[in-house]
Amino acid sequence: MRVVLRGIVFIAALIVNSGSAYAASKGSADRVMPGCRAWLEVSKQTPTVIEAAEQGICFGVIQGLVYATPHICPPDDYTFGLSMRVVVHYIDSRPARLHEDFMALALEAIRAAWPCKQ
Repeated sequence: MRVVLRGIVFIAALIVNSGSAYAASKGSADRVMPGCRAWLEVSKQTPTVIEAAEQGICFGVIQGLVYATPHICPPDDYTFGLSMRVVVHYIDSRPARLHEDFMALALEAIRAAWPCKQ
């Protein structure tokens, strides 16, 4: 039980601190995308604390956008992994825009992938 509680506290701390870490990175896609790509990789290695924080920043931004953005309609079989893949593919397809704000690009990706039908 203590291990689970410690894990929950650790995750909560990452979420609380991800906003300040995102701001400190200036939020450019070139700084956030390594954490996004790492989240998608299947690995048997446990990430370092820094790698986990980078992944948490990406996770938090994308998850927040999906749940807080009006006028998007994810598919019925939506999963978080799907939104992560959509955003990573969209940004990786536009390497000339990596200097731009990650959150803005992720929002573009989500809106392009799941517009609501009128």
